[in-house]
Amino acid sequence: MDEDVWEVLGAGPKYCLIVTSAPAARTRPGGAFLGCFSNSLDISIAFHAELQVGFLAIEIAQGKGPDQLWLKGDSLSLAQIFKSHLLVPWKFQNKWINCLSYTK
Repeated sequence: MDEDVWEVLGAGPKYCLIVTSAPAARTRPGGAFLGCFSNSLDISIAFHAELQVGFLAIEIAQGKGPDQLWLKGDSLSLAQIFKSHLLVPWKFQNKWINCLSYTK
């Protein structure tokens, strides 16, 4: 069974879908698939890997300039850190702050 978690950040007419760690890429109704990426991480903690890939997705999207960003992942962890700074490990604080400035 494949369970998808979606979080919508921002608003506007353009859509960007970036897949973080899902087994199959699918577009959400009303959105357009603009791309995906694969990256080798030297991280042994799944939560840290999810955060790093999510932050990378936001940084890539920032360079492409979409008005709305949809992040798709296998857990709620990335969505939850945008609701509470207490969940962000200290080594990701700078990336988190940079991503917050883009997603607000």
